Amino acid sequence: MSVFCIPFAIEHRRHSDFPAVYRLVGAIVFFVSALSLAEWGVSSYLPFRHQNIERLYEFVGLFTSAGVIWLGIARHWNGVVNTAATAFVIFLLTRLYHWWWDWMPKYLFFAVIGALGIALVLTFKRLRGRMAQSGALA
Repeated sequence: MSVFCIPFAIEHRRHSDFPAVYRLVGAIVFFVSALSLAEWGVSSYLPFRHQNIERLYEFVGLFTSAGVIWLGIARHWNGVVNTAATAFVIFLLTRLYHWWWDWMPKYLFFAVIGALGIALVLTFKRLRGRMAQSGALA
């Protein structure tokens, strides 16, 4: 997350594209790290059972990606919004897989995932429309 915060501390006058690159790289590294710990919590240094660590990082990934989506919309950072939305969908799908795969019939699982996908596309389309109206998209 420190790479994400570099543009707040260092101003790049000669290279105006650097802050966006730092934000994207920082967000991607954070989300990939959280996803790997959410799937394989054994490698964590936290003194808990690995199942609890995995659940913790799954929820950390979901909540931080939602928060980063909000921050990206508020600051008009289109790339950050798209990266965080992708991370949110990945965390949500892995969470739903862990919850439902074993007890739900497979056809119903995929029907629910498909309906959720359509709902997310419509939601993201509406968010994108709001960003376009506010002038965030160039």
